[in-house]
Amino acid sequence: MTKILITGTPATGKTTFALKLSLFFYFNYFNINTLAYYLNAFEYYDKKRDSKVVNLSKLKSLIKKLINSDLSIIFDSHILDCFPSNIDYVIILRCEPLELARRLKLKNYPESKIKENVEAEFLGILSYESHLKFKKSKIIELDNTNRRKIPLNLILLIKGELKSKKYKRIEWQDIYEAKNRLLDFINFQLSNSK
Repeated sequence: MTKILITGTPATGKTTFALKLSLFFYFNYFNINTLAYYLNAFEYYDKKRDSKVVNLSKLKSLIKKLINSDLSIIFDSHILDCFPSNIDYVIILRCEPLELARRLKLKNYPESKIKENVEAEFLGILSYESHLKFKKSKIIELDNTNRRKIPLNLILLIKGELKSKKYKRIEWQDIYEAKNRLLDFINFQLSNSK
């Protein structure tokens, strides 16, 4: 049975994409934040970062059981530490950083969290961490800035009808430089520094 992790910086569209994919394939869907809530798997509230800190051991235990089950599952999470390296695919959703800032503002994120998440996306933190933890052949990076449909080659890959597809890492710095937009990002960072 297939196990897929959909990950990405907050507001890259993980939940929408994961739900679309799970409905398309009739896979089970698990949002890790929701599981943490129902398991009461939070250790404490971090006031500085305005977020709850999860108890990784509680989540790891349940996720291990789910991964070893006979279910096909799509997991939705930006917390990579909960997942073993033997997951079938890791789909990293990426979003153009200035668009990500707009989305986070619409979700009423505090300015400090917007800055933190936009920096993480620009630097590719989740991509970097994913490449450290999982085999390169399991990692797929998709630009979800325009919230497009599920790519056909991804569907074929999951169905086993496509042997392999090389996905490039998305490097926002290179993209911004090529489009002469690096200054836009620097100005955004400067306007949000306090």
